[in-house]
Amino acid sequence: MARAWEADPSASFERRLGKSPVELGNSDGNDERLVIIPGSTLSAAKADISDA
Repeated sequence: MARAWEADPSASFERRLGKSPVELGNSDGNDERLVIIPGSTLSAAKADISDA
């Protein structure tokens, strides 16, 4: 079965994630972590997450 979407392995990390918090002025660059939240978990918690 063919996949509906494939990641572009030639894309740079910056292109995939956009600008960093440091570039956006939201962080000083110390002790940052990348967190992956599964879609099903995010969907289940949607009612408890306020819109920013």
